[in-house]
Amino acid sequence: MGQDAQTSEGPAFRVIVVDDHALVQAGLSLALEETGRYRIVERLSRGAELIPCLHTTSADVVILDLNLPDMDGTSLLVELVGRFDTTVVVLTGESEPVAVGLGDEVHAGMLNLS
Repeated sequence: MGQDAQTSEGPAFRVIVVDDHALVQAGLSLALEETGRYRIVERLSRGAELIPCLHTTSADVVILDLNLPDMDGTSLLVELVGRFDTTVVVLTGESEPVAVGLGDEVHAGMLNLS
């Protein structure tokens, strides 16, 4: 977990938000930072920016929109898993795992908020 930002409960989680909608980025950033437990270290609007960013910026959590304009977020997710020591939270408007290219093997780890 992040060591540079402290909260009353200990170090803050460092978060990278990847979403092509500025309003979503701003809303997530505000909501998370207001808790005092998270610090947004980067906001990216393109999937292609994430891998280079993770080589230079430490993050405990990546919030990843699967519907990105420059690349398939599912492919990016596959590339991230096991390669970086970070938790990935998937953000999508789709309600079915198959609709975003994720099969039954990951369904158990998904939270459906609809």
